Amino acid sequence: MMQEINALKNRITANPQDLAAWTRLANVYHDAGMHAQAADFYAKAVELAKAADEYVEARADGQVCHRARFFPGDRPLRLRELYELVSA
Repeated sequence: MMQEINALKNRITANPQDLAAWTRLANVYHDAGMHAQAADFYAKAVELAKAADEYVEARADGQVCHRARFFPGDRPLRLRELYELVSA
């Protein structure tokens, strides 16, 4: 377990925007019963997900599901800015 935690922390150090690494790190801590630490890592993962190019929060059976999709380049960001201007 410690080897995986160290590897994930190294990934996050190299790329703080690595949503998959934050999520996996939270899962590892949760599975080890370290729920307070897991909650912090889950919060960071949700923060990153909400900053994605495409983000959806859905409720299923009383649970919140987060879906995030990232696109390469800056085109999606320009489209998001346009959408925010039009829908304002």
